[in-house]
Amino acid sequence: MRIAVIDDNSQDRKAAITLAKEYFIRRKEYENIQIFYDEYHSGEDFLKSYIKGIYDILFLDIYMKSLTGIDIARQVSLTDENCHIIFFTSSEEHYPESYEVHAKGYVTKPLKESSFAFCNAMDYVMKQLSLQFSGLTIFLNGSEVFCPFKEILYFEVNNRKLYFHLLEKTFEVSGKYLDYSQELLNDTRFLECYRNLIINMDYIQNYDEDNFLLKNNERLPISRRKKQMVLNQYMKYFLGKRNV
Repeated sequence: MRIAVIDDNSQDRKAAITLAKEYFIRRKEYENIQIFYDEYHSGEDFLKSYIKGIYDILFLDIYMKSLTGIDIARQVSLTDENCHIIFFTSSEEHYPESYEVHAKGYVTKPLKESSFAFCNAMDYVMKQLSLQFSGLTIFLNGSEVFCPFKEILYFEVNNRKLYFHLLEKTFEVSGKYLDYSQELLNDTRFLECYRNLIINMDYIQNYDEDNFLLKNNERLPISRRKKQMVLNQYMKYFLGKRNV
């Protein structure tokens, strides 16, 4: 995991890193995660070296010379939806703007007095990151292959064969439907919308009376027998994502 700390005050940068290190010491479930911290003294300095996907978390001061933290967050949020932003600031004035750039936390300075707010923000971010990196092991051509949940569009049985349909490819796998379905359905993203058919709700674009329309324009059937339950579960998930 890589974290960028962007603040024109060196003492505040150090304080942010100290808070983060203390957080990971307390949260034993993350003790095996290797974490790298990169410090930047300005937004311009950060953007010169910024590459989409390089950082999992940004600690951003709002009040800096020239480019503000809000300016930087706008640029990052347009290109990298998987980069989680936590603001550090001496004022609550920009709290509404933090929602516009999908910030996951708004922590006021001095940081030593805001450890509770920081831990709450980090708990949420780490939960989201665990969703990004979680997955399951599939059996492909006699070998075990790790398949991230976020790359799965849907899983199905077709002509007694098992298929994982991913973003860019389809795998025919060995095993039993139950071997995979139970693990998929333990993750809140997945929904069994039809018999022996499990869909990743993150990739649903819309639905009609009989089908879900995926973002790649494929249509998958909705069970008539379980239609109301299926649609209720999807709407609950959809609304939950909007309220994050």
